[in-house]
Amino acid sequence: MIKHVAPLHAELLFIHPFRDGNGCTIRLFADLIALKSGFDRFNFEKITEKRMPGYISATEKNYEPLIKLFRSFKK
Repeated sequence: MIKHVAPLHAELLFIHPFRDGNGCTIRLFADLIALKSGFDRFNFEKITEKRMPGYISATEKNYEPLIKLFRSFKK
């Protein structure tokens, strides 16, 4: 499931579909996909100010860093 959610999450962040609230909306969307798939929501609270640069760089076109980061978010 994470291998499917992470690229979708990154692509939505990349296209920036909303004027405001892209990050919050897209994280909520990732949680909804996880819950609908029978998994717990992601623990996005782990994205602290210190970890934000790593989160942002993990959303690049190579999805492996984001997949790894999402796995670390599991409760």
